[in-house]
Amino acid sequence: MTISTEDSSSMVVPPPSTPLSTDTTKPSISVVTIQSSLFMVANLNKEINNWQEWSDNVLNHLAMSGGIDGHLLNCLPCPDKSLEPRAYMNWQTNDRAICAFMNLKAVKAEKDFMSGHSSSSKAVWTALKMCHEQEGPIIQVNLIQEALNIRYSRSEWLAITTSRLVELNTRIWKMGSPSPNLFLCILMLNSLSGELATVRTSIAPSINCSTKTNPVSSSNIRRDLDTQQQLFDTDDAKANDIALSVTTTTCPCLQNTASTPNLCINPKCPTPNGHTMPYCVVEGGGMEGKTIDESRAAKKCDREAKRGGDQSKKSTLSIVKDNAGKAYLFDPTAGSITPISISDASPQSEKMEFTTLTSDAEEASECTELEMQQRRRH
Repeated sequence: MTISTEDSSSMVVPPPSTPLSTDTTKPSISVVTIQSSLFMVANLNKEINNWQEWSDNVLNHLAMSGGIDGHLLNCLPCPDKSLEPRAYMNWQTNDRAICAFMNLKAVKAEKDFMSGHSSSSKAVWTALKMCHEQEGPIIQVNLIQEALNIRYSRSEWLAITTSRLVELNTRIWKMGSPSPNLFLCILMLNSLSGELATVRTSIAPSINCSTKTNPVSSSNIRRDLDTQQQLFDTDDAKANDIALSVTTTTCPCLQNTASTPNLCINPKCPTPNGHTMPYCVVEGGGMEGKTIDESRAAKKCDREAKRGGDQSKKSTLSIVKDNAGKAYLFDPTAGSITPISISDASPQSEKMEFTTLTSDAEEASECTELEMQQRRRH
């Protein structure tokens, strides 16, 4: 029986890796020193939006420190540890120095963020770029507004204004090119200001959480706006109900006095409706023997004296509240009521004060009755 075996000389075994001879005396990577004291830019801080300036200066500073900016730009790979052990150690030393340098030139909040991505300087740099550049539509809207509000002026060098526009434009587009739907969301957000700022605040989180796989839709904003419109309609309806209630119940002086005419109690008065006995011009009345004009003048004089003169004709604006506690400004003269913020209501205006108003219908009624009496006398 013959057993066939393969010739061992045909099997190629790779030789063990041996360090390069030059690695000991002249490694391909040398340890460099980063002069942090020469870095004169403000520490990285998201609250002041200085990422663009800070990142540009970090790259320039590392480029002048032996060209180690390649660690962040992914163009200076780490040497093979088995072939260049010394160069490998030097590369790792430089990488840790870059991490320490970036950490040194950042505020505490940024340091805390970097500590979670400290596996390499490249990992830290990538995380910072995502954090500061991909900030979402809200920041993008703010940057667009800021850019559109910039104007060239003789008070500032035109080149400086151009540089500001270039920087803002770079930041805007680094956040990503908006899709038609996202751009519509940006336009809608930009229009939500003033009294609708609270609506913008309520929908901002959902927009900021949008991703390419789960993008926010403008229909979501429309739905929120429809809800807000319903709330507006409800508030307007409440305001109208309160205005009607105050006009017809709380303030009797605003009711139509023609429906409750004055009544003369003079038994000899043939037309007692529309005036009172003190101003009756027939026999037995308070103005017996007087003319209609004299009676009318006396009535007007007494009325103004009761009101305190012309000054009292000015109605006192007052604050009224509905059952829900919402405040309204009430003008008894105009018969109008306006919703206001509760902070606008002063303590002195909590109590309603009304000045007695005389309707034109009452005066017309009195004049008619007095004229009828005058004709009967003649």
